[in-house]
Parts: sequence; structure tokens; C-alpha cells
Amino acid sequence: MTDRMHVWSAGSVAEASDGASVEGVRVLAGGTDILGTIHDYIHGSRPSALVSIKGLDLGHIREEGGGLAIGAVAKLCDIADSPLVRAGWGLLADAAKSVASPQIRHMATIGGNICQEPRCWYYRYPENRFDCLRKGGSVCPAFVGNNVYHSILGACRVGETGCRSSCPNTTDVAGHMELLRQGDVEGAARLLFSVNPLAAVTGRVCPSTCVSGCARAEFDGAVGIREVERFLGDYMLERADAFYRAPERESGRSVAVIGAGPAGLTAAFFLRAEGFAVTVFDLHGEAGGMLRYSIPAYRLPRGTVARIQAALEGMGVAFALGEGCDPGATAESYRRRFDAVFVGSGAQRPLAAGIEGEGHCLSGLDFLYRASVGEQGKPGDSVLVIGGGDVAMDVAVTAKRLGAKDVTVVYRRPRALMPAHEEELALALEEGVRIADSLAPVGAVVERGRLVGLDVAASRSGAGRDTKTEIDLGCRSTLAADCVIVAIGQTADLGLYGDALDTDGRKRLVTDGSLACSLGGVFAGGDAALGPATVIEAIAQARRAAASITAYLGGGAAARAPAPDGGEGGDRPCAFDPSALENSDAAVLRPIPPEERTLCGEDVAEGLDGDAVLREAARCFNCGCVAVSASDLAPALVALGATVRTNRRELPAARFFRTGLKSATALGAGEIVTEIFVPAPLEGAYMEYRKFRPRKAIDFPVLSVAVNIVRDGGIVKDAKIVLGAVRPTPFEATEAQDYLIGRPIDDETARAAAGLALRDAAPLAENAYKVSVARALVRRAVLAAGQDGGAA
Repeated sequence: MTDRMHVWSAGSVAEASDGASVEGVRVLAGGTDILGTIHDYIHGSRPSALVSIKGLDLGHIREEGGGLAIGAVAKLCDIADSPLVRAGWGLLADAAKSVASPQIRHMATIGGNICQEPRCWYYRYPENRFDCLRKGGSVCPAFVGNNVYHSILGACRVGETGCRSSCPNTTDVAGHMELLRQGDVEGAARLLFSVNPLAAVTGRVCPSTCVSGCARAEFDGAVGIREVERFLGDYMLERADAFYRAPERESGRSVAVIGAGPAGLTAAFFLRAEGFAVTVFDLHGEAGGMLRYSIPAYRLPRGTVARIQAALEGMGVAFALGEGCDPGATAESYRRRFDAVFVGSGAQRPLAAGIEGEGHCLSGLDFLYRASVGEQGKPGDSVLVIGGGDVAMDVAVTAKRLGAKDVTVVYRRPRALMPAHEEELALALEEGVRIADSLAPVGAVVERGRLVGLDVAASRSGAGRDTKTEIDLGCRSTLAADCVIVAIGQTADLGLYGDALDTDGRKRLVTDGSLACSLGGVFAGGDAALGPATVIEAIAQARRAAASITAYLGGGAAARAPAPDGGEGGDRPCAFDPSALENSDAAVLRPIPPEERTLCGEDVAEGLDGDAVLREAARCFNCGCVAVSASDLAPALVALGATVRTNRRELPAARFFRTGLKSATALGAGEIVTEIFVPAPLEGAYMEYRKFRPRKAIDFPVLSVAVNIVRDGGIVKDAKIVLGAVRPTPFEATEAQDYLIGRPIDDETARAAAGLALRDAAPLAENAYKVSVARALVRRAVLAAGQDGGAA
């Protein structure tokens, strides 16, 4: 690589801050930590520039108000050798002296030491080989890879997990899995419910795009996220009175929801939760839209949708369905009657195949509708279904269950390019449906007014679904059939919108970033705005639209998603079950044999019971970063109650160290550490620093512990025990600290404190040794601090 890098010395902290605010510019304090960034390209490229603060007057070590003030560029060798530091804060001097070799200590600074980037070798691998969590990726390679030096006390969340970022609704999958592992089913259900009141539906029909981001997929198989969601969704409906609660206060404002499909039901829930009077309008006699009239009952039992409608009614949502809905009403007319309108009418007009004789064919959507209301009999003995998506699969399976002997899906591209989800295709094949791919329909074959087959031609397609299909009309054949059903897609019915709402060339409502339509006070979501999409996409858009409507009407924002944990850098630990590191098979729903399935029967497979759900939750890695805090001085500063001063604020050391993207601190853009202040030690304080490393001259701790104990007459009055390199941030062993208070220090109390400090240890596959070493370090440090020789 030949990218050039500019280096300049800042004349002031303000100048350095201005420079560091520019993307790609890094601050140079000591220079030892940044070498990998420069020479090994661990971030894929060098910094665009370095702004040095070495020349600034920040190298002081002095008393201040009885405490100790150390400038950010004070060298570690000077801190280690300072009589002032050794006299009152020996713990800090010992930590500084433990860093690497004399040569490095003569270059390294305290600011650089506490601001250094993670020491994980995946993170620091040359040429940016691994796109780990700390670099914005979705997995932590060390969790199941080389983790000899990594965390033994869990991970810390960084940004969004892969499952969450892969979900259109940004569902916190890891969050509700963690609550399940804690045995809190109620809490897990409420976390999911906060973003998805239709979990009983998505737990059955969601395409589970979240699974594509599951880190366990490459280990031994993804977690059964949808199966767990189905359990939690049913849990909600079984306790509907506790979940679907009427608002405590009425807002006095009203909202019309056009369409009772997944988008409309979701919007109705979130809007009602804000206290609005909500009325849902739909021309069908029952709520659900495509959930009720297009998705067959074997995939989504009718009772599930009905229970959701009843739950919404219980919280005060009104439904005007069938004859209670004016077929001539438009969004504009509803807007005159209500303070705001949400359009979630979906895409219910079938697309035509454009083939000769199409009038003799059936529409897939109409076919499914008639089947759903019991008006569709056996379509024929030999049925052809034109299409390749989920609707085509639903039509094919429904035709089989209605008595058709032979059902074949005709698709113009190769089977590998069929848009149907793999699960739906597999179910169709299991039911005996055949696939005739790479055949383009040309026209219906009609004899004496009766359909007898479908004329098809061979077709060739490129590698992707968007490539043009070439049809060879010279290679034609006829497929015999007594029924042809067209299921190639659907679009919106523009008559529902009136003339006041703008639409695009694909008949979708035009909306802005808030999902507001061209008519003031009207918002849209789901298929009406997206075009044909999945249920979870409709839910996500409706939730966003409900938040926008709430803001438009001057309310709160119950529909907003919780912020991702650690997106700006955090310290929230992510616990996992140790059994997650063992190979295990994902939970599989027990399917009902095909011969026992009926068109109007219940689920095609039985759901998981509570025990199976908990086992599946235990398989979740609860993805977080397991790189450890690499700073020797970090645990010492936390144990001493130090404050980190920057050009913008002061932060307690315990809050300064954070797990963020390409960072181990809470520093923002352009924020620079200027000084560290350590308060005066309390009377009777005894301190000790211990570090474990394979060899002496190594620049990071494999384990370290800082102990600061206040004794009075041999009895502990206060205690700080802070471990380094046991988790992504310094770990304060609060239980061990509390245990020591009021007790004398002897071998028994030291051992007990060490046991408490590591009680929740969860070592990875290759670092169990760190647990016993950490216990030994804590015990020895506590014992040393209990002796007079350990005084500050």
C-alpha cells in the first residue's frame, strides 16, 4: 500500500481537537499503540493524518489539592519513578512500571496507555482480515476461535448483533434470549412485545431473515429464532389482558387505520397505546387482511389472528369491517373525519401474466380467498400454478389439499432462482407438488371453451433474478391441465386512495422519511408503501408510521425502537450459557404428517414447549466482544477513584473505559484526554498491584488486579478490587469488596474474596486457566494489601 500520511504537531489542545474531529485523523500521544494502525493496516488503511500532542505542556506530574494531577503525555517511566507517585499512590507507580520494557516505557504515555485500542489478535490482524464486532462487523471471531487471552467474564455489546441488524424490525433477539436464560419468560415476552405485537403471527410465517445474521450458523447451525418467537407470541396471547392493555390516559385525538392487515393491526396497537381513539376499517368481514385471506390456515391458524383482533378490541381499538366499512370511502374522506389517517391497505390486486387465453385461468389471490372462506372446491385433477414465490407455493399446496391429484408449479427461471423461501418450497415438495422450471408460459390451451393445458416455451436466464429471461418460441410444448392458476404477484388497488395521494410508477404510495403521504395528516406503511413485502417488513413500517403519527399529533413515541445496546460504546455485559460453546442441534418443530394435514387444520407443526425454548435460548451466543481491556493503568485508576479530564468534560475512570467501535473509551470525536486526577488516598489505605504475563517484557496483561483497601485496627473499612484483562472493560468485583468490609484480612477472607470476584466466570474454550490464575492474583493482592508493607 502506498497511501501517504501527514503528521503535524498541534500548537494547542484546541488545535489538536479540531484536527482529531476530522474523520481518519488520529491523535499521537506516545506512539507505541498506533504502530499497528500505521504499519499493519489493521483498519484496512492508514490514518489520513496524525496530530501529535507530544509537544504540548501536558507532561506534568504534580500535587493538586492534596491529590495527584498527571498530564496526558506524562511518560510511564516518569510515573513509575516519581517519588511523589510512589509516596502516595504506589499502586499507580507499580502499574506503570509493569508495562512492557524500559524502552517502551520511555515512549509510552499515560494518555496513550488508557486510550489504546483492543488487543485481540483478530482485531489487530494485518490487512484488516477479520471484520469483527469492534470494526462494525456482526460476529466476534474469538468467541469460538483463538481465545487464549480473552474474556472470562462474558462479553460486552458493541453496536447491533447480526440477528438484530438482519431483522427489518430490528428485534432485539439476543435481549429476549438472555432473559429466557435467566428464567424470565415474562420479561422476554415483554421485550419482544415492545416492538412486535404480532409475534404469534411472525413466529409462524416470518421468513426469519434474522437467522442469516446468526453467528452460530457457521458453528453448528443457527439458533431457532422463529420457533422461540412463536412460543413468546403465544405466551402474549394467553395473557392478553396483561399485554394488550388500554392506555392510562386518553389523548382526545382520533386516528383512522385503513386496512386490517399486519400493517394496520400493528399501527392500531401502537397508536392506541398512546391514548388515541383508533378505528380500523376493512372491506373484509374479518380482520387480518392477507393473514386471514391469503396465508393458508395450515401456516397460520385462523384462531391466531382472531385472538389478536380480540386483544386489540380489549384495549379499546374499534373495528369497522365488512358492511360496516364504506366501500366508496377514500383516505381523503377519512382525513376529514379523523385527526390522522394510516393507510395500510396492502397489495391485493393480482398481477396478470399477460398470456393468451388468460381469462380461462384463475387468480392465485382469488383462489386463496375462496379457499379461506370455504367457497373453493377441488380445482381439478391436474393443476398448473404459474409463479415461483411464496404465494405460488401456498396456492399449490392448497390445491393439493383440496383434492387435486397432480399439481405442478411452472416457473420461467431455474429452481435455484425461485423467490419462494426455502421452507415454503420444501413444504410444497413434501406435499407432492412438482416443479417445472425454466419454462415460460405462452398461453392457455382451450378446446371447445374448456381449458385443457398450458402452452410453454423453453427459457434461459442469467445468474440473477433481475436478469432478462430469453424465451425460445421455437422450443414449445404443452402441459396438460384442467386448471391453471396465475400467482405471479400483486399490486395495490389505487381506487382506495382517491386522487389526493401521490403514487409512483409501481402503484406505491409516495411517502417521505416519516412515512407521511402527500396529503397532510395521512401516513402509510406495509405493502401500500413498500409494494409486496413480508409480514415483518409491514410491522416495521407500521411501527415507524405510528411513531410519526404520534409526533404529528403531539404525543410521545411508544412505537420507537429501543436504542441498540452499546451502539455508541457501552459497558453492558452479555452473559451466555457455557453450554453454548458445545455442539448442539437447533430445535426443530415436530411436523404433522402430510396425510394428517387438512386445509383448515391448525399449525403444520407443533410448537416448542417451555423446556425446549430454554434449551434453544441457551444456544444463543449473545454476541458481544470478548477482547479484554489491555491497559495496565486502567484497573489501577479505577481502584484509586481517579477522574479522567478531557478538553470537554471530566469522567470517573470507571465510566471512561467503554466497549465501542474501534475504541476502548468513552471519548467522542475531537475529544482529547488532557489530564488524570487521582484523589488523595484515605487514611489507612493499603494498595497492591499484581500482573500475570507469560514473559516480563510484554506490553499487555494477560491478567491484572489492583487492590486499594482501607484498614482501621486490622479491620477493613473500605475496599476496591479491580481486575484487568478479564472482560472488555476493567471489572470491579463489588461482591468481593462488600465481603471484605468489616472483616480482618487473613488467608481465609482473601480466598473467599477471590472466590466471590470470579464467581460468575464463564471461560471460553481455550482460557479456563485464567480463572484459577485470577483467583490466585486476587488472593495474593488482598493478602499483600493486608500487610503493613502494602501501605500507600
